[in-house]
Amino acid sequence: MNDVATNICQALVTGCVGGDSGAIHVSDADFNADGVTIQGCSAKTRGGGVKVDGISTSTFPATTFVGNNATDGGAMALEGGSAVLLGTTFANNRVGA
Repeated sequence: MNDVATNICQALVTGCVGGDSGAIHVSDADFNADGVTIQGCSAKTRGGGVKVDGISTSTFPATTFVGNNATDGGAMALEGGSAVLLGTTFANNRVGA
């Protein structure tokens, strides 16, 4: 495990806009999004909803990605580290935005 850990539970993350990741960028940290909905977020480059990189360990139990978009990885971009998807829902996410 890394020295830094972040948990988000039962939350709605909506309408976020970014350059490199729209809503959440996890880099060199442990991250858990449990029961979170990430909706309507966009990034100019990667990971409209979430971007994971570095030596990160991320889990997304019961998380929903809906209506997110980016040039690469509409809902999520994984560029290192790891992501565990348990009961995760993806709906209407787009690439090439």
